[in-house]
Amino acid sequence: MGASPGSRQAGADPLRLDGAEGRLFLSIEYPNVWYLRQAAARDRLFRGWVVPTLDMDLLARPDALFVPYNSARDRSAGARPGPAGFRTLFAPSVPGRLPRTRGPRHPDWWPTDDQAEVRLTGPVPLSAVRSVLFRDEQQAAQDLFVLSAQFGMAGCCRPRWWHRRCSTPPC
Repeated sequence: MGASPGSRQAGADPLRLDGAEGRLFLSIEYPNVWYLRQAAARDRLFRGWVVPTLDMDLLARPDALFVPYNSARDRSAGARPGPAGFRTLFAPSVPGRLPRTRGPRHPDWWPTDDQAEVRLTGPVPLSAVRSVLFRDEQQAAQDLFVLSAQFGMAGCCRPRWWHRRCSTPPC
């Protein structure tokens, strides 16, 4: 996800080449692994990223814009609203310096360009988070400990395997 208004601009796009400071950029289906690698290489805080899965209703928000490629390419000039904008993510081909084309083995649910984005204004409400994906159990245990110790949130986010790590049962 991109940065929220007023937050520190770091990671792979400190210059905000997407031209949309204060906006969130979400990937469809897969995380943008290229971005994750770039951000982790530049800033140690990005090495422990998690991937939240979000409610699909966010796609219907009036502020949702769809970009069929990485927005930094043209400062979000290709962003389009509504169902027609959403369909651009799955076009037969996406032009650019490195054009992307859907092949016969390209899954229907996966955007043509794996850096396709959904752009939203403002924060995503916590109620829209459906799950959180961690790199592994060790990262999950560490991050859940931090949530518990610093924010008192352990009761709302214990995974099924939690019983192997502590005495409290899962939710």
